[in-house]
Amino acid sequence: MPKKRRALFETRNFSFFIGLAVIAIFASLYLFTNIVQNIEGSVLDLHFRLKTGKEYKAIQEGAVLTQRDSKISNDILIIGIDQKTLAEYGRWPFSRLRHAQLINAFSRIKNQDNRENSLFMDIFFVEDDSVHENDEALFQSVADSGRVFLETVLSPYGSADTEDPLSKRQDILYEGWGKLKNVKGNYKKIPAFYGFEPPLENLGKTVKGYGHANFLSDADMVYRRQPLVLRSSVLLDTIRLDELYPGYTVDELNFERLAWQDDKGDFHDIEVPLSEASIEKLTNKMNSEAPLKVEDLDGDGIPEPGYHIVRRYIDSFVPSITLSLALNYFHKTLDDIEVLVGSHILIPSPKVLDTETGELLPYSIETVPPEYDKDGNLVKEGKYRSLPEIRIPINENGQMLVNFMGYRSSPTAEGIQTFPVRSFSAYANRDPGTDTDKWRPSLAVQNKILMVGAFASGVAEDEKPTPLGIMYGIEIHANALNTILMDNFIHQVPEWLDLLLLLAIILLVVLVSSRLPAIFGFFISLVLCVVYFFAVNYIFDSKAYLITYSMPAI
Repeated sequence: MPKKRRALFETRNFSFFIGLAVIAIFASLYLFTNIVQNIEGSVLDLHFRLKTGKEYKAIQEGAVLTQRDSKISNDILIIGIDQKTLAEYGRWPFSRLRHAQLINAFSRIKNQDNRENSLFMDIFFVEDDSVHENDEALFQSVADSGRVFLETVLSPYGSADTEDPLSKRQDILYEGWGKLKNVKGNYKKIPAFYGFEPPLENLGKTVKGYGHANFLSDADMVYRRQPLVLRSSVLLDTIRLDELYPGYTVDELNFERLAWQDDKGDFHDIEVPLSEASIEKLTNKMNSEAPLKVEDLDGDGIPEPGYHIVRRYIDSFVPSITLSLALNYFHKTLDDIEVLVGSHILIPSPKVLDTETGELLPYSIETVPPEYDKDGNLVKEGKYRSLPEIRIPINENGQMLVNFMGYRSSPTAEGIQTFPVRSFSAYANRDPGTDTDKWRPSLAVQNKILMVGAFASGVAEDEKPTPLGIMYGIEIHANALNTILMDNFIHQVPEWLDLLLLLAIILLVVLVSSRLPAIFGFFISLVLCVVYFFAVNYIFDSKAYLITYSMPAI
């Protein structure tokens, strides 16, 4: 064998070719599969636990409540349907009159300047109550409040069309609060939902705003992200496959699209305008994978020959309830924002209420809290960061990584509470009635976002696994809302940077392991893994940037 060829196959030289092969394999896994993303979910959970563990250890021994984190908004308050409430009102669901009393307790105060910013009810009001008077009381309380937000439930299954009564209910929400229109990029990557359950019509007409409350888990069934935008697809009409022709198109500017459904129930979009080649390809695909539509048109009991159908949909973009609550807090509407799929949601010029003057001021976040002496006198001014815009990072599915701020909160003030939690019944029992002389001056919730939801096991199937353990749905909403309000986003670094780090670390390991005895190379590689993890964790903890760890480590 020639000397040059022998030199090429020496360990110190050939190892670089092995390294390049490893890089190619992992780069392919990263770019074209979900394997790396699934592993990274567990790594992200570990980042959260380490971060939260540090915060809890910083609390002095004997303390009950966590120290107030400057990255947790003071304007989020959870009102939990807890065991105390169930013990007092009976098993769930209890009378809608109780919900009316809760809403009235906040709206019936003498000083209306001390009202809440918004009141979100994480409760489904999709069917009439068995007692009509209870519904009427709820309708009236929502109308009187003018600050209630309700959720619309989106379902991946269904076949809602424009004449469906539920579609008309959903349209009432669109007319009142609007829907997202300034959507750019490949919006077809956003998950589509074909059914929905909006709140009752009388509620839809009087609510302040709405949003979907859907969460989508990762592959390991852990909830780490919230879809801030989802597509609601309504059927416009069906077309026989054999009636399509070259040049056929739809109004894509109005978010219309064509789709077909396979025999497993999955939908597939059809690119338009159609051509002879695309129609032929579609025909072959549907012949092998799509069911036929069979009808007995003349009523003789013998069905006519089956045929394939293509569906024409119109998509509406539904905001999450947390996005709607944040926009209301910032005094913005859905028309004010820009959605660029795979990049960001832009909220320009957010403004918030100054509770002392009643003016709307440019939004700023406290970075260093003010200091006071023992008598309550200001010793040192706090520091603030102004925000001329809020840019929410989202992936190609319209999802935002939720920056969880701590473990699940205790339903009582005696336990650890990441977010303050108060009992539903404690407020619902304080409805003063219609006599204004009996109204309280305030309920100490000025400009707060009140989030009402289940906070006891068995109230609803509303407990979900998160990076920090099981949480009630309302607290996941609170963490998502806080992520937006505090501009505390987790940023996934660009793919090119992940791949560059992979290249650098593998070549470094190759260099070391090919020039040292195997045992030394092994231990040095282990040290590199540990050092790299703590570096990645530090960047996550201090800068909220998420760098892929698993590829270089493996």
